[in-house]
Amino acid sequence: MRFTNTRCLLLIVVSFLAIACGEVVLPSATSLPTRPVTPLDGDWVGYTSPFRDAKLRLDRGRLYFREPFKLDHRVIPAGAAIAHSFRQTGPTTFQCDWADLHSFLLPEGSGKRFIPVSVEIGHERTLVFNVPLVASASETISFRSDGNQILIRADKPPLMVTSAPDATGGPRTELKPTIERVELESEFVEIPAGGVYRSLRRRTVEHVVDFRIDTAIHGELSVDALSWLKASVKAEIERSSGRTFKESETVEKEVILDGNKGSRYKITWYGNYIVGTVTTKTGDRPTSVPFRFMMSEGFSATPTS
Repeated sequence: MRFTNTRCLLLIVVSFLAIACGEVVLPSATSLPTRPVTPLDGDWVGYTSPFRDAKLRLDRGRLYFREPFKLDHRVIPAGAAIAHSFRQTGPTTFQCDWADLHSFLLPEGSGKRFIPVSVEIGHERTLVFNVPLVASASETISFRSDGNQILIRADKPPLMVTSAPDATGGPRTELKPTIERVELESEFVEIPAGGVYRSLRRRTVEHVVDFRIDTAIHGELSVDALSWLKASVKAEIERSSGRTFKESETVEKEVILDGNKGSRYKITWYGNYIVGTVTTKTGDRPTSVPFRFMMSEGFSATPTS
């Protein structure tokens, strides 16, 4: 935190003393408008004061506390929002409306305001908020990723500048309406006549975005750019499907085969993929990259004899 002069320092100290002794009732996240999903959506934990170790969640443009948090002599309840209206302004930069905590101490109707602040993705998967205080002073507040896969760094931005078709400044993702079924592996099982085969199989499903990139496109996109695009695509898939996908999960499938219908079966395991394209910019021209995303696994059993 930087201070321009003694008066500025005094105002800041008085402001924080007022906050410490008063009761701040931040708005509930559910009372604030939602915005489109961004790659930043997910869980975060406070990295610097005054919110060190606070657990927050960024969901559809609203940053709110996942758990009650003690700030000085006061407790901020779970669900209280500290920021909202996140929008992307560049490959690694965003802007949002941040709660001016001091104004929430004032009598009803005389304060309770949000101020625009700039946000950037920093080192080690952190979000850095540049919050203005008084005069020309500002406070840097950081939050570290607590589970989401933001892997790019502010000192090495990807080649993506903007996505021309998308007014929000991010890449445009187009999803096909049909699910693509892809065979993964197969096996054969023999059963005595009249018998029953029963087996519980454990399968690991990898919910990752798989780009189908040729050599020419691969040379234009950095590793950071690809990581950023994958996060953008996954966020859009989760928004469209209404589901949240872990990076991987283990599922159990019970295979039951009837020996009266066949003595030899072919079991085929397949993946159900969401497919589409994501369009971004490399340099001054748009680049479309096809992708697929495994949503789930299934199997079929066919008697061969």
